[in-house]
Amino acid sequence: QPRARPDQDSQREAGQGEGRGRGAPGDSGVPRWPLFDAGGPVPQTVVDDWLETYKQDRETGFLELANFIVRSCGCRGVVTPEMFRHLQNSEIIQHLTEKFEEDSADYPLSLGTQPWRRFRAGFCELVAVVVRRCQYSVVYDEFLMDALISLLTGLSDSQVRAFRHTSTLAAMKLMTALVNVALGVSLHQENNQRQYEAERSKGPGRRATDRLEALLEKRRELQEQQEEIENMMNAIFKGVFVHRYRLGLAQQLGGRRGSRDWGEGARSVVWPGREGRWEHCGDRDVAPRGTTV
Repeated sequence: QPRARPDQDSQREAGQGEGRGRGAPGDSGVPRWPLFDAGGPVPQTVVDDWLETYKQDRETGFLELANFIVRSCGCRGVVTPEMFRHLQNSEIIQHLTEKFEEDSADYPLSLGTQPWRRFRAGFCELVAVVVRRCQYSVVYDEFLMDALISLLTGLSDSQVRAFRHTSTLAAMKLMTALVNVALGVSLHQENNQRQYEAERSKGPGRRATDRLEALLEKRRELQEQQEEIENMMNAIFKGVFVHRYRLGLAQQLGGRRGSRDWGEGARSVVWPGREGRWEHCGDRDVAPRGTTV
């Protein structure tokens, strides 16, 4: 088992004793995104600049995002390129745990002062903006989402409360953002189907064979994208929420609001024909299952 400071869930409720040993966002040791004033809104240009870095070097770009999440947990450890290339996620998290030297039960997202509430809002917005700016290409590159989901899954299973809670919140926002992407893909599929049917209904002399072929190719592409998004959401749901639901973190971290977003956006998109998936939690008590959803 990785060495960790004792779990302090029972010692202190989130938000109590806030500020001890910490400054407001922007002070030394506080998580920062390059050019992002932690505590203010997330400028789209900041994410666009990061995206350019990622496109030039995927590893560098991902580590920049990963280390921002680690810092947002209150950990001063860093995931280095060497660690990323040669260590398993569990080994990386063990190393970060050993670097987590805070004695206080407080961590950035648990603090209730106004600057930290703004930081929390900015943290959540950042996850959404990253997915939104990546939704047409990078999200399907089989690297960024795989690595990010794997990191969040590992952190959500950590002995360190700050890792668990921060990564679960990030996973919640990531899931919501992916639901929105899935909804967009579904709308494109519907539009593609209408265009295909309209072209096919034309008479032989007016029907464009090359357009029909292009629409069929687009249909296949959209179907692949839908399947990839579903796989990502299933990985998050099974890796983070099914594992964590008994602790009621979904409710603590605003899960009801997040699940409402999922339900509105994904009723016919995310898991068509699989309405019973939420019951796969396997708990006979309705309350824990409801908390998970």
